[in-house]
Amino acid sequence: MKMGPNYMRPEQPGDEAWRLSPGTSESITNLPWCEVLHDAELQRLIRIALEENKDLKREIQNLSASRAEQ
Repeated sequence: MKMGPNYMRPEQPGDEAWRLSPGTSESITNLPWCEVLHDAELQRLIRIALEENKDLKREIQNLSASRAEQ
């Protein structure tokens, strides 16, 4: 498919441009989500989803019951 007579595909960054250094990726992985995501509305929506997620509540109860049996 042609975009025009003078179209030139832009140069794309290599894979390494999208990777985090090991130190950075490890530090981000260990942070709570609310410290990584600084958008107040997004944080509010995530909190609502976590509070209203009945499947998650059921699985937490199952996990707690399983741990109590051990």
